[in-house]
Amino acid sequence: MKNIIISGICGKMGKYVYKSAKEQNLNVVCGVDKTTDDEIICPVYSSFDPIGQNADVVIDFSSPSNLVGLLDFCVKAKTPLVICTTGYSPEEEKEISKAAEIIPIL
Repeated sequence: MKNIIISGICGKMGKYVYKSAKEQNLNVVCGVDKTTDDEIICPVYSSFDPIGQNADVVIDFSSPSNLVGLLDFCVKAKTPLVICTTGYSPEEEKEISKAAEIIPIL
């Protein structure tokens, strides 16, 4: 079973990814979001700092403001990352490219 972390899990697309993952028998280890939702049955953290679990991939549907924590977590944990967030500045895109030299990023 694949283990995933969903960044932005309580947003519209995050909820969709969560429900789809459960339907496909994927294990949603936890989520990261500024808000909570009673429909989400896994730990939801407000940042990446308290996450102690490992995952096979992080799927990001959050916002550019989460980029630093997202990249730090994935690089330190050596976890591949799927970025579905838009609106990054050229400087933020450079940070993503630097992280992509260390971990797989789509």
